[in-house]
Amino acid sequence: MATPGGTIPSPDPSAAPAMPNLNSTFGAYLIGVYVSLIVYGITILQTFIYFQNYWSDGIVMKSIVASLWTLETVRQAFSAHAAYHYLVINYFNPPELERNVWTIPINTLTTAIIILITHFCFIQRVWYVSKKNKWIVAGLTIICLVHFGVMVALFEEMWRAVMLSDYRKSNTLIFTALALSLVTDGSISIALTYFLYSNRTGIPSVVNRIIALIVNNGILLSGSDVVIVILVSIMSHNFIYMGVFQVVGNLYVNAVLATLNARNHLRAHQKQKELSGSGGWRNGRSMAHNQAADNRMQFSLQSMQDTSHDHSGERTANLKSGQVSF
Repeated sequence: MATPGGTIPSPDPSAAPAMPNLNSTFGAYLIGVYVSLIVYGITILQTFIYFQNYWSDGIVMKSIVASLWTLETVRQAFSAHAAYHYLVINYFNPPELERNVWTIPINTLTTAIIILITHFCFIQRVWYVSKKNKWIVAGLTIICLVHFGVMVALFEEMWRAVMLSDYRKSNTLIFTALALSLVTDGSISIALTYFLYSNRTGIPSVVNRIIALIVNNGILLSGSDVVIVILVSIMSHNFIYMGVFQVVGNLYVNAVLATLNARNHLRAHQKQKELSGSGGWRNGRSMAHNQAADNRMQFSLQSMQDTSHDHSGERTANLKSGQVSF
């Protein structure tokens, strides 16, 4: 209402609540959400490519891909909800900015499930490439399950937290979970690389490409764990580590999808090498020698081979058709 003098009184600045600096807290979290959404776009593309090109894969593998995409979609929704809750609904409500919101703990649990599924996918590959080495696979499985258990315990503590500052009480669980994840990712990469390298014959360039993909995935996933450990160690008072953690789930999902979608490229490269090497027979190479090398190479590719169902319902490998898979 206007005053008798015709002027509208301005609000008293002292009545407005003092706003905290959000740059290193929710600002960092929001940047992490933005980056995660960008990478999620790559996840959608990778999922589309998979179902376009590998529809003949078994129902189990297709279900795993669909589950990972669904979990990643849910995780993005939870991340967006938390950002909207703090930065839109309660932006001018400083007390509420300090309170815990339920989607952050749930997001942690969703990420834990994604990591568990991803680890099991790669442990299955270790099972094949190691010629079904029970001890190695059992060790990796135990570490993977312990990591998931620690993540569930972390989720429970975060769920019970009333204030966001209470997350600092969970630093021990955070460090333990990250250390176990680092050990699991590194061990899987080392195991796959070792056994593939040990059995590489025939077409070494194809195996080298597989090994390079495995090593790159391992470095990327392990590197993200190391970055979060450093951030929690030196800057646990802010949310920069939470912003980085938003992208971790993306990395695991895309590691699986990129590995699966690389099969056509590797198959084409394999056929090209086979065709270019076929002329060697005319240069004095024996067919028996080439066949033996080809058989050994088939094992290297089969180590990362998924199976599909034929018309009779039996699970069959597609090596003879040149289909390389992970």
